[in-house]
Amino acid sequence: MARRHSTVSARIARAILAETAEWRRANDVDLQVRVGLASGSVVGGVIGHRRILFDLWGDTVNTAARMESSGVPGRIHLAASCRQLLGDGHEFEERSVDVKGLGQMTTFLLADG
Repeated sequence: MARRHSTVSARIARAILAETAEWRRANDVDLQVRVGLASGSVVGGVIGHRRILFDLWGDTVNTAARMESSGVPGRIHLAASCRQLLGDGHEFEERSVDVKGLGQMTTFLLADG
């Protein structure tokens, strides 16, 4: 079960990139997106009284956000935690990135995505 969420997340990330590419072609607009993924524990809960929202917090959420911000347009950028769960059924490009607030990290671009 632990690997399933990473596989599903990678599938959704690919769908986001594909849909963006299709929209870009259809509308002749140079729109680029970056996708960042990390795996691990999070805390979730409802916040607010008038406008109720569900939100997630924690180091994993922050790491995923940093993967996105330090990623490459049109690519899926993975933290080592997510790469490990995806296993060897994919191709990865290893990177060494200075990640804001986290320092030097070994990260991965999903090559077959």
